[in-house]
Amino acid sequence: MKKVLFALLAVAALSSCSNEQTLELNPGDAIEFGNAFVENSTRAAADPSLGTTTNPFTSFNVWGTANGVAIYAGEAVTGTVGTGNEWTCTKKNYWVKDVAYKFAALANGTVATLADGLPATISYTANGVTDLIYAENFGTDGNGIIGKAVGENTPVNCNFAHLLSKVKFTVNAAVKENYYYKVTGIKITNAYAKGTYTVADKSWAGTAGEGQTFSDITVNAASVECEQEKLLIPITGVNVSYTVALYYTGNNTDGELIWSKDYTPSLSTQKLEAAKAYDFNINITIGEEIKFSVIENAGWTPQDDVTVQ
Repeated sequence: MKKVLFALLAVAALSSCSNEQTLELNPGDAIEFGNAFVENSTRAAADPSLGTTTNPFTSFNVWGTANGVAIYAGEAVTGTVGTGNEWTCTKKNYWVKDVAYKFAALANGTVATLADGLPATISYTANGVTDLIYAENFGTDGNGIIGKAVGENTPVNCNFAHLLSKVKFTVNAAVKENYYYKVTGIKITNAYAKGTYTVADKSWAGTAGEGQTFSDITVNAASVECEQEKLLIPITGVNVSYTVALYYTGNNTDGELIWSKDYTPSLSTQKLEAAKAYDFNINITIGEEIKFSVIENAGWTPQDDVTVQ
């Protein structure tokens, strides 16, 4: 960027010598970043109040070019969602009028490759909790934001999008007196451990791992619907495993196991797509109440008298 400015200033000096006109080329205001948010903000999937409480992110990394020259290369930007334009970048750059700028921003991922100074592929290691979000700002026509003169400064907006899928399991059970259920070992067995996101075609390529495990769910008389959410790399075809166990509490508070069964459903056509949420329902019915009935005898059958003396 400095080389570009110096070259233009040299031209200005020559012009001044030849026709006594002065050309001033002053950088504009500092480039700032603001209005950084993702749809409903990011969420920590380990948060039990995930369905109602959002946890905004406070930092991201930015890449940027000016007429194709890289001026940001993953520098950190920090701030607080909802506070307007109070975002600070570790590197200062300035607008130059009529120069075309392009920006890309990323939180919680590693850029594997760059193309023309901007992320081409993004690497991510899944942990079920950390949200991966990405934003681009190329201007309205896609050719770049046109540089601004002094006094025309407006922040670069970073409207992030989720690159992961949000998944939860919900157990629905009609719990009866003296019984409760436990659903354990809930797992998407073919969930990716690592993945690479290609920015140009918005596609994922993943590496298989040990799958993603969800917390055990206990369903008792006080809680007939339970859930937990996690963030996963998008896949096509979902393999699930879990165990359902039934406990009888009529003898003691903790209960005694009277039945359990393993389940391994395969949803071969089910897709997990980026920025979409999925609810896998496990529905359990305990059956009918045990009842007793009496079969009436038609009557006593008379017998002969028995003499004892």
